[in-house]
Amino acid sequence: IALIEKKASLLSAGVLSLEEEFERGDVVSIVDRDGVEFARGMVNYSSQEALKMLGQHSDTIEQIVDDKNRDALITRDNIVILRD
Repeated sequence: IALIEKKASLLSAGVLSLEEEFERGDVVSIVDRDGVEFARGMVNYSSQEALKMLGQHSDTIEQIVDDKNRDALITRDNIVILRD
């Protein structure tokens, strides 16, 4: 909801799970709880890094990954909403 209504970034604290492997800069699908894709975005972290970050607040990223890129897994400027 925050991604659509508030045009927010996708933070690791709001991600429930990852389904496939990806690298920094890849474009990934963002799905709702029912598995329906509603957005796509370019990730700031690899899937291996993102797995370590799931459910964590942004201020802990520096302790979790070796090379901190951004506070968000996907910044709002790199998200395209496909449906409302």
